Amino acid sequence: MTKRDKIRQVKLEQLDSEFRLLLLSCLEECARGRWGLFGQNDQVDPEGRYWRWPEAKRLKELAGEIESIRMQFGEVNEDCRRLLALGG
Repeated sequence: MTKRDKIRQVKLEQLDSEFRLLLLSCLEECARGRWGLFGQNDQVDPEGRYWRWPEAKRLKELAGEIESIRMQFGEVNEDCRRLLALGG
């Protein structure tokens, strides 16, 4: 493994950790009745003016970044893939 690959691996581990914590937090919010994690509010409020949820936005960004890095390693993160497929 090259130095560059090791750096990517460390970054990926940090992103995975942040993603897992944020995913649990957002899912708990959903369980309490909050909408929007899976794109339910996107048609009504496309700019996110009224139903802002910065944590959900960050979660989606993390999922995309993790997927991009994992593809370089030939790997998959099923949680990220599911979130993005469900409208994330």
